[in-house]
Amino acid sequence: TWTQDEGFDSRWFCTLVFLCRTMYIIKSFYIKYLVAVLSSGWILLNSQKALTGRLSTTGSLEIK
Repeated sequence: TWTQDEGFDSRWFCTLVFLCRTMYIIKSFYIKYLVAVLSSGWILLNSQKALTGRLSTTGSLEIK
């Protein structure tokens, strides 16, 4: 009798473990990358807001 199910189960388990490990690694890297991107984007957004605020203070005051 050829145990196809057992081989499939062990292969599936190994694949699952591998996927979990890779997902964990990717998640940790992704979180670090996301935090870096968000912080840099936040800094860029704030500086852009400050620049536009300085540039369009009179315009926004006139509009309001």
